[in-house]
Amino acid sequence: MLPWELLLLATLPIVVRALELSALSNTFATYLSIAALALIVTVELHLLTWMRITDWFAVVLTVTATLAAAGLWTILRYNMDLYLGTDFLTTNEALMIEWIWVTLAGIVAGVMFNLYFRPRSRRLRRKFGQVMRRGSNEYVVPFRPTSSDGFPVRCS
Repeated sequence: MLPWELLLLATLPIVVRALELSALSNTFATYLSIAALALIVTVELHLLTWMRITDWFAVVLTVTATLAAAGLWTILRYNMDLYLGTDFLTTNEALMIEWIWVTLAGIVAGVMFNLYFRPRSRRLRRKFGQVMRRGSNEYVVPFRPTSSDGFPVRCS
C-alpha cells in the first residue's frame, strides 16, 4: 500500500487548481504530480518486488521517469499541433522553460523520496532484525531420519 504522503503529493495539482493560485504554481504543481506518478512507480518497485533501490538510484529513476513522461506529453502535443491544428507548443523557448520546470519537479520528488524513505527503511530494517533475532530462538530444525552411516533414509 502506498504511503498517504505520496498520494497527497499526487493530488496536489487538483488542490492548487481548485484554489486558483498563480499560473506558476499551477504549472509546477502539475509537473510535480507527474513526478509523483514516477515516484509511485519507484516506490511500488521498491516495496512490492524483490528489487531494492538505493537512495541515489531512486532519485535518478524518479527524475528520468518524470522526464520520460514529459517527453511523451511533448510528442503528443506536437502531433496534435501538426495534425489537429492546435497551438499548444508556441515557441522552442517556452518548451525549454517547461522542460526546466519538469526537471526541477523530478528532482524535488526524488529528494522527497530520499528524505522520507531513508529513515523509514532504517526503522523497518531495525524492526525486522528484532523480529528475526527473537524468532531464531524459537525455530526448531525438522527431524530428518538418517541411517546408521549418517545418510538420509528414503521414506516410501
